[in-house]
Amino acid sequence: MPRITVGLLAGCVLGSYSTHVLEAVSCFLISLLFVFFLLFVRSAKWLRGLGILFLAISLGMLSEGLHRESNYPNHYTHFCKNGKKQLVEAVLREQLKSTAYAKRYVLQVQKIDQQACFGKLLLNCPKNNTAVDLPVGLRLQCETLIQQANKPLNPAAFDYGNYLSKKNIYAQAWVQINRIKRQSAYQIDAYYYADKLRNRISTHLKQAGCEPIVAAIFNALLLGQQQDIPTDISKDYQYAGVVHILSVSGLHVGFIIVLLRVCFSLFPKNRKFQYLELLVSILFLWAFAFVAGLSPSVLRAVTVFSFVSLGLFLHRSSSNLNALFVSAFLLLLAMPQAVFDIGFQLSYAALLFIFMLQPHLKKWYHPKTKIGRYLWENCTLSLAAQLGTLPLSLYYFHQFPGLFLVANLLLLPFLAGIMGLGLVCLVWLIIAVPPPVLVALLSWCINSMNAVIHVLASADNLVFQHIPCTLEMAVSLYLLLFALMYGLSKRQFSNLFYVGFALIIVQLTVVTAVWKTKYEHEIVLFHCTRYTALVERNGNDIIAYTNLPESKRQPLLSYATAHFAGPIVFRKLPQKGVVNGQTLCIIDTATAACTSSKNSIILLRNSPKINLDQLIQTCHPKAIVADGSNYKTYIKRWKASCMHEKIPFHATGEKGFYVVN
Repeated sequence: MPRITVGLLAGCVLGSYSTHVLEAVSCFLISLLFVFFLLFVRSAKWLRGLGILFLAISLGMLSEGLHRESNYPNHYTHFCKNGKKQLVEAVLREQLKSTAYAKRYVLQVQKIDQQACFGKLLLNCPKNNTAVDLPVGLRLQCETLIQQANKPLNPAAFDYGNYLSKKNIYAQAWVQINRIKRQSAYQIDAYYYADKLRNRISTHLKQAGCEPIVAAIFNALLLGQQQDIPTDISKDYQYAGVVHILSVSGLHVGFIIVLLRVCFSLFPKNRKFQYLELLVSILFLWAFAFVAGLSPSVLRAVTVFSFVSLGLFLHRSSSNLNALFVSAFLLLLAMPQAVFDIGFQLSYAALLFIFMLQPHLKKWYHPKTKIGRYLWENCTLSLAAQLGTLPLSLYYFHQFPGLFLVANLLLLPFLAGIMGLGLVCLVWLIIAVPPPVLVALLSWCINSMNAVIHVLASADNLVFQHIPCTLEMAVSLYLLLFALMYGLSKRQFSNLFYVGFALIIVQLTVVTAVWKTKYEHEIVLFHCTRYTALVERNGNDIIAYTNLPESKRQPLLSYATAHFAGPIVFRKLPQKGVVNGQTLCIIDTATAACTSSKNSIILLRNSPKINLDQLIQTCHPKAIVADGSNYKTYIKRWKASCMHEKIPFHATGEKGFYVVN
């Protein structure tokens, strides 16, 4: 099963680069015929295994192609008109976490300009005093401009458009809530009832006098809803290395399984009660998934532990690992885009290393007391999970929390108590308002956990940030970890060869990545709203000419991390200079415009009140660039002037960062 699942995963990745489903169908049919041929003809075992592997890869490609909604002719992207507002009829499917500027929702489109179509659309509703949450299942109409998500405006920035496309969301729209026309009839389905149930629970929780922060953490831990968690709380969890606690995952579902097994330990150990335990466990898990909104992370965890429960019932020693691969196989067949989901990758990496590495780590030490065994088991579990997710964490987040072991050891007792009390409270909340004593006890546990996390997160020196890591480096780190696991399982001197070989590959990838950037030289103008940032990079040394305050320098730090650069040297913006053999003139006032050189690149900043037509006639610039510190009305006027004079014009707010060649 592991090889088939890995083949399916590889096929999903390969299929994402294919533009036509016909290619995937052809590969699948050819692989299927090849496997049938090998089964009916005498062939070596390795050849049959190779044929099945190719079949799994082609099945992954086929699944990815069939589930990519934009491949279908009735997808709404084929009916969009650039630059024109259109009438959209849709059903609100999901509420996402709000940004500082807007509430965000996922719509299931049904019609565009009265033409039947389908697909998921991201709806942004700007925040204002009258903004209220829209309910799941709402049928609505709105006239809006449908547009694709912008590409990253700065180098090494997060590609939000690509992230959305991996979730089959190919466009977004901005609409004021008061301009949305609501229909009386709702879309009645499982998502509608799940949202109704969560709203009932939240209402009863407020009536019980629960604090907003406690309610937000409760909703995250037991309902999978993170919309109301304050930014400072999320940052504390991130710096302490326990941000995974806020997402319903295998850890939370594992606690549910343990609690159910403790309850059923009171019953007789005959086969009839074992069947009852299996049935109740699986039903309870899927009921929990329904209440938590059937989110992908919840579905992953519940699917895995449903197979784990089945394995425990069958008394299979290898059930955990088999359950992991079977659940991954089924999820990738149903949702092949999940292979690109960071949560999917982190969850399965953590569980894989827990199942494979923790048993070997536990053998290193055998405590004699119960407390010692408890601490050692939790320590090995946390270490295995952290090692499994380390390459991915470095690649995606470029940071490593140094206190992760301490944080997990301190928080597991709190989390166990919160999950136990929380499940009792959750059942009570579904029926009625719980007693104040239960809510007060749950609030004390959550507040105590937040206080401990805040203390751990305050140790800034132990949170290692801005660690460079490329995709090749992350893959090589996994090769090293698997080589170490193989060496621990066999414990033979010859296995040191594999560890040494993997270590050499890690060193080569690091040296190659550093060497690649060492002799590069470029000057980049970043897009920064209301500010200017001109960055000169000479190999691994960076000088930033900017007026950015320290709190807004994250784009520059991300750029430095991606290019293995040391500390950034910050300097004031010059008025004029020579860049790559070309004159760069920075104009922020009419006075500065008078000193502009001929045949230069002109950078306009801070909305200078100048006559651009006259400046073009006087200086004949090679190009004119406007950064994010200018008014949009000015940029529109400058753009028209440059088009009339046939001068290249670049606005960073539209085209992104500008590289001075």
